[in-house]
Amino acid sequence: NKSDYGKLAFGLSKPTELSAGKVSILAPNGRTKAGDIYYKEMAFEIDDETAYQTFLSYKYEGDNLDISVNLTNDRYEQDRLGEIRLDISYQF
Repeated sequence: NKSDYGKLAFGLSKPTELSAGKVSILAPNGRTKAGDIYYKEMAFEIDDETAYQTFLSYKYEGDNLDISVNLTNDRYEQDRLGEIRLDISYQF
């Protein structure tokens, strides 16, 4: 047995690594009669998000079975549950 009780972690995470600035992409905008595609540049202003998410994670590693459970709060409504994730891996 690798672990009898598993591992528990909790803390804060920043959901995005974007900083304030300008992001631009090239997107298809039309097609010529000959079939060539032409593109248009689209630009977006973004702001750095200062909100952090709290998380709680538990992981159990057995001989043939690994289980992990992760909970995070909603990134926009801090008092609500945002995500629950369950991962199970069984080796046979």
